[in-house]
Amino acid sequence: KEQKGVIFATAHYGNWELLSLAYAAKFGAISIVGKQLKSQRMTELLAKNRTQFDIELIDKKGGLRKMLSAIKNKRALGILTDQNCTDNEGIKLDFFGKRVNYQAGASILAKKTGALIIPAYIYQGEDEKFHIKFFKTLDPLNSSLEELTKYQAKTCEEMIQFKPDEYFFFHRRFA
Repeated sequence: KEQKGVIFATAHYGNWELLSLAYAAKFGAISIVGKQLKSQRMTELLAKNRTQFDIELIDKKGGLRKMLSAIKNKRALGILTDQNCTDNEGIKLDFFGKRVNYQAGASILAKKTGALIIPAYIYQGEDEKFHIKFFKTLDPLNSSLEELTKYQAKTCEEMIQFKPDEYFFFHRRFA
């Protein structure tokens, strides 16, 4: 079966910045979707860390072509899915019993390109080492947009229940 690309769906969980660095150091190039920070100093610091491992930052605003290009060129793509979003960007679903718009960008890209979505999260174990939890993937061509997005939300809930102290989201999550 021909490899169509990989999309890692993750959240503001554990040391998510380290997740992309660990992936790039072990497996190679990865593009991550995000937005520019307000702090120029932090932007420069993160850029320095990312570029040494061939990590490309794709700005969330206007970055669709770059995301598609990354997948086409067999670069892994990382997307934080626990973002507040509009009705046009998300799917309405239950997240910890509350009805929310859950980011559907990874699901839309997977349906369009055939790329596999692999939910992945990093956390600190009792041994004080970082561990990465990879969840099984769903076939994007045999799953609906809603099924793919609900699965990502379910894995995020599982990780938060596993280690709630690792979930880091101070923004307004539920609109």
